[in-house]
This record gives sequence, structure tokens and C-alpha cells, in this order.
Amino acid sequence: MRRSKGFTLAELLFAMGLFMGILLTLAAINAAAVRNQRLIVARTSVGNHATMIRYSVERVLAEATYILTPSSGAASSDLTVLENVDPSDAERPLVADLPRRFTRLCVDGSGRYLYHYTGRFPVPEFGCGDAPKDVARQALAGGETFEVAVTFYRPAGESNLVLAEYGVELPQDALAAERRVAGTTMLSVRNAHY
Repeated sequence: MRRSKGFTLAELLFAMGLFMGILLTLAAINAAAVRNQRLIVARTSVGNHATMIRYSVERVLAEATYILTPSSGAASSDLTVLENVDPSDAERPLVADLPRRFTRLCVDGSGRYLYHYTGRFPVPEFGCGDAPKDVARQALAGGETFEVAVTFYRPAGESNLVLAEYGVELPQDALAAERRVAGTTMLSVRNAHY
């Protein structure tokens, strides 16, 4: 009777083939999990940016007493509102003891950022994305890998109604169609209670 000193070549090839098959299956499962995780993170990120845009527009209009831009019947990527400013002349304060302020939401020229500016009245001249002196600036939504589109429309004859259409997208991604969020909201300026 002959004693076996090891595995035959056929047994080794079978074991290696089985091991490689298991490794390839695990690699495919891992790749799918990473791809799904990226998709979930991208959807969440885009959704968060869109939610921030909607929340910001709602908050800005809730605190406003006068809409400076867009003008009635016009559309713009720029919304500028005034707080504690008498809507009858857009100049006098409603309450003398409180400061008059402005808030501006605008999309920069690259279409990648939505900026939020606040400062004291009167509104200085500056471009969206600039950092003017004595004006607080914050990038609310977007980034280097995003595209942000926001259009503010004020129907003709309406002094205190604004329609905001917004969208956020990750365009450079192969699955960009899966990572696009858009929305529309129509809000009115309420008379602020001081």
C-alpha cells in the first residue's frame, strides 16, 4: 500500500480555482456595496443642499418687509429683501429703534454656490461671490462638485409674492441622473411683527 505524501496536481488546481472563485465573488460584492454607498451619500448630500436652499428662502422671506429684487414681473438668480423697512417707500424704518437690514441670496457666476449675504441698509453694490466689507457672507449650498440653479420669480403686480425654483445636481458623476434634486416653492412676505 502506497502512502500519500501530498496533494495531486488536480486537487491543487481544483482548490485554487475554488479559492479564486470565492475571492472574485467577494470582490464583486464589495464593489457593489461601495457603489451603493457612494450613491446613498450623494443622494443624501444633494438632498441636504436642496433642503438648505428651501429653508433659507423661507426664512429670508419670513423676516422680510420689502422685496428689492427681483422686480415685479421679473425672474432672477438673485433675491434681495429688506428687513424693518417700510414697504411704502423702501426707505424709512418700520420701528425706529431697530436696525434696517438687507439679506441677499444669489447664485455665483460659476453656478456652483448659493451665497447668503446679510448687512445693514442701504444695500451696497457687489457681485455674487464677492466678500464686501461689513457684509456677512456664507456659502449656503453647493460646492466644487455641485451645480446649483435657483430662479426667483415675482409675478407681475405682486409686491410680496416670490416663486423660487431650485435644483442641485452632481453633474460629473456617472450616475448624475440619480443624484439630482429639484423643487419649487411659492412664498409671500408677511408683515413682520416688531
